[in-house]
Amino acid sequence: MFRKITFVFFVFFVFFVFVENSNWATATKPIEGGAKKITLVEAIDDIWPRYGLNSLIAQAVIAQESGGKLDAIRFEPGQMARAREITKNPEQQRMYSSSHCAFQIMGWWAPEYKISWSELYQVETCTEIAANIFKKCLEKQKNAGDKTDKIKKALICYNGNTQYADQVVARLGRVLINSRL
Repeated sequence: MFRKITFVFFVFFVFFVFVENSNWATATKPIEGGAKKITLVEAIDDIWPRYGLNSLIAQAVIAQESGGKLDAIRFEPGQMARAREITKNPEQQRMYSSSHCAFQIMGWWAPEYKISWSELYQVETCTEIAANIFKKCLEKQKNAGDKTDKIKKALICYNGNTQYADQVVARLGRVLINSRL
């Protein structure tokens, strides 16, 4: 009997800690009268079309960048010189030279959007800035050829890496094949 109770308690504890408190694709959005949970998918579906962007691109980007983790962070040592231009504080330099949130937005973008790098962890802020950056990258590709070339070059602009762009385009291809064919 004790083992059954212990097992039930353990299952409940695991569920509560890892499922109920999980922040994968959810964040709290303050609204009047309380707080509303908004998922990353909801934010993408709301924000990316406002920029004329397909949400499937955003979903492929976050799958490649962070696996959908809202609290994802990666230090990018090659970005330290750029971070030093923003602040003299070594701890802050590390944060400005790191990529943040599900879209892995570089911290050095924050001053351009008049926010702190820490605000990138708000689901709507992360999604909005990612859409804005990607839209700017896509607009630079007006003469790039067909849609695939434009998207691929915009992905290179967004991330700075051809291999990354190939991987995201491959993800998009798999999603489209699985959902449309």
